Amino acid sequence: MATESFTGAFLGCALNISEDRKRLDLHFSVNDGNFCIDTQAMSFHLKVSKGKSKIRHALLIKDRETVDDTARWSLNLVGEIILPESLICAHIYEKFVEEEEINKFLKESVDTSTIYTDDIKDLIEKNNTLLKKDADNSIINVYKTLIDHLHRTMNLSRQRHDDWRICRKCDRVTYAKDSLSLGSTRTTSNSMSEYLLEYEIEHYEDTSYRMLSLALSHVFEAFIAFMDIYTKKNKLKVIAIGFPVAALKYQLMNKLLFFTWNHLDAFPCFFETTRDEIESASDSLSRRATRLIGYNNLVRLSIGKNNCVGVDSDCISLFGLNGYRVALLEHGEKSKTQKYNFDSDKSNGSEEKSVKNKDKKSLKCDQSEALCEQGYTNCIQINDHKKVCFKSINPFAFEKVKYTNKCGNIINDLILLSKSFKNTRISFISSTPQGGGVALMRHAHIRMYRMLGMRVNWYVTIPVNKIYEITKKKFHNILQGVFLQECNFQTEFKNESENITEKIEPDLSLETLTDDDKASYEKWIKQNSDRMWSNTVFKNSDIIVLDDHQTSGFAPRIRAINKKVKIIYRSHIQIRGEHYSTESRIKTTWDYISKNFFDQTKTKPEDHPIIDLFLAHPIETFVPSNIPKKLITYLPPSTDLLDGLNKKMSARICRYYQEIFRKACFNSGCPPIDLDETDYILQISRFDPSKGLIDCIEVFASVCDHLESRQKNNQKPLYLILAGHGSVDDPEGTTVFNYMVDFLQQERLSKIRDRVKLVKVPPLDQVLNLLMTKAKIVLQLSKNEGFEIKVTEALLHQKPIIVSDRGGIPLQVFDGMSGFICKNQEQIIEKLLFIIDNYEMMLENVRNVKELGLIHTTPFNIMAWLRTFDKVLKNEPGNQEVAYENLIKKYFKGKKQDMLLEKAFRPASDSEHTE
Repeated sequence: MATESFTGAFLGCALNISEDRKRLDLHFSVNDGNFCIDTQAMSFHLKVSKGKSKIRHALLIKDRETVDDTARWSLNLVGEIILPESLICAHIYEKFVEEEEINKFLKESVDTSTIYTDDIKDLIEKNNTLLKKDADNSIINVYKTLIDHLHRTMNLSRQRHDDWRICRKCDRVTYAKDSLSLGSTRTTSNSMSEYLLEYEIEHYEDTSYRMLSLALSHVFEAFIAFMDIYTKKNKLKVIAIGFPVAALKYQLMNKLLFFTWNHLDAFPCFFETTRDEIESASDSLSRRATRLIGYNNLVRLSIGKNNCVGVDSDCISLFGLNGYRVALLEHGEKSKTQKYNFDSDKSNGSEEKSVKNKDKKSLKCDQSEALCEQGYTNCIQINDHKKVCFKSINPFAFEKVKYTNKCGNIINDLILLSKSFKNTRISFISSTPQGGGVALMRHAHIRMYRMLGMRVNWYVTIPVNKIYEITKKKFHNILQGVFLQECNFQTEFKNESENITEKIEPDLSLETLTDDDKASYEKWIKQNSDRMWSNTVFKNSDIIVLDDHQTSGFAPRIRAINKKVKIIYRSHIQIRGEHYSTESRIKTTWDYISKNFFDQTKTKPEDHPIIDLFLAHPIETFVPSNIPKKLITYLPPSTDLLDGLNKKMSARICRYYQEIFRKACFNSGCPPIDLDETDYILQISRFDPSKGLIDCIEVFASVCDHLESRQKNNQKPLYLILAGHGSVDDPEGTTVFNYMVDFLQQERLSKIRDRVKLVKVPPLDQVLNLLMTKAKIVLQLSKNEGFEIKVTEALLHQKPIIVSDRGGIPLQVFDGMSGFICKNQEQIIEKLLFIIDNYEMMLENVRNVKELGLIHTTPFNIMAWLRTFDKVLKNEPGNQEVAYENLIKKYFKGKKQDMLLEKAFRPASDSEHTE
């Protein structure tokens, strides 16, 4: 198998302006995770030519002597940037206290630790007269530049907001007490507490913000060429790049983020820096980037006060709201609206002419354009690789962009709706920050909440293995009915296997919830409450969302502390509600969990709920009959179009992750395969008794027998990959994995044994993305399932899928189009052979319905959550509302709307009704 060796690298990037303002230097420090292994620099001479704006540069590649070829190739890049105006500005600052409305807003400004993107828009909407003024009016620029600047600095008290000034000539923002005097004095680190952003990049008090922004947009062209050649020549895989946090102000970030996250597959990290020397600054930034990344290039968990999860380590910014717009358009119908280019003066080949035709308004490089769509850690707009993007949507013009498919409008609607929640404190509480579908979804959701400017935090419980054993085996497995499946699984495993050295007899007593288990769980609930949240989160939140059965015990404690808080219980699993009245173990377990939802001090607790809403997947049987209908709302989970699971990866990046998969194969005890040269069927899931892993192997063996009888000599052999990783709160993964390894040792499976790959992959999203991207067919044969969003991910990857008719899985499959829904092994075998024989036709069918998968992505799910928040704050009942029905009617049309409405909810069959 052909492999390519990469060296992981962390970069730091710092910028310096010469004192005479005639040279701009960019310096890179390259770190291997511990040591600096190389430094590189780019230098640009700055010239002024009225009406012109362009860059010329030359790149010299030099072969250096090295012992082990580490960073062997050096790149010498020098260039010239021509600007229409001088980089020096004779600033004319205006005090920011003249308008009563502005002062009022600043004094009432909320906590500066989060950017609230709609604050500006709210104020302007209240002042309609401002909208009638020219867009170049200085007061508008004050809104756009100053507010974002204040929030980004994060260290300003409310009492000092009126000391800020803005330059009418170049839009530079500065602090009045230290920066009203003009001149060429370099900003020193002593003033860092007042204007960090100026210090990091602008350096001098008389630097023109507008011209520097324009210069940096030119530098980005050279940066792309430099990084592309440097990384390929030196066989480097960039893991993360450290930038000064001040870079977030500049328009170059629109493209820089896309290039870093999508093209380099590196984490863009932003740090404050006080270092004067450019070499020292870049070295510091690279070293700080290394501290964010752990083994297998996983972002280290950042857990703050009260176990608050720091999503993306609170300093990594992957993409912004406009990234979702572009992704929605790429997966949906192509828009016919006019396209815009952030660098139209460069892309059309007539640089001088385009610059001459620009007026003062269009020449501006406004800070707001870069910051208007970001949360504190998630920033700005995304460009595609062709430098073509739909016009960026800021608070002043978002209604002007039109889409032929309505899906694109959802981002605009989210911006509008989210302003109702700017002062609403929302807290999510889960059992784990990493691994598993809930954690994946929470990371994506918190990113978007922050982009929308909402005050949402996510907290996790103290991890205790003993508790996870209880909640997994005696809560989760019992409620899903897995205890019966486990019995069958182990018995079948024992009877059919002839070569197993250790045979495990099922001990059903292990699945019974004992009084000791209850006591341990209740102590754990009290431990978390008393040590972290009773006097903080429980007391201060307006809405608290409890994720799944692990956190159910917090409900009575929350209500005792805070009578006004709205409590939402979110059930993420399949609860066999149809067996609630007939299966004693399910009833006993659910009664213990659900008693936390009602006031047990009342004569009839069921008439006095503690929680305000009960959210479940849109399957009627998933809600036991003891939950009042007035509490119930049906809401599915989601996946994210832009995270590591679903983003597009280049062939070079795929080769890098194939090497990681290759190592995972060795660590799992199976020979690796070349994914590019192999046809394989894939199931991605946890190694769990409910995931139908034995069914996958059984049907694969039968399909191989059928194919062997008609196989031609030149046909590739077919493989099966069963891949997954564990979750912190799931202790069964290793046990089930070992079961499966032993199961394959049966003599009857000897022909296919070497073609079945059981692989424990690291919890790295891009590895799962790679497997899905290269797969021919995807399976999801769960015996019990909540929703399993991997089914939607297969549709987004345009892969035909075969699924079992369990839980919420069929709600994501359009039978005969995106795949097939099967009830037994015979049907699965039949449909697998059909797809193999009619593969091109099935691919075309999948492409025709891929847009329907968008309904289960982050923007639509967040919209449903906002509706849920609004409902609970208004004391509206759940009344079994299907949250997605209105979304489907609004954002889809025609036949696609009808197809999605059929999949919005799964009612109970006659045999499943418990009442």
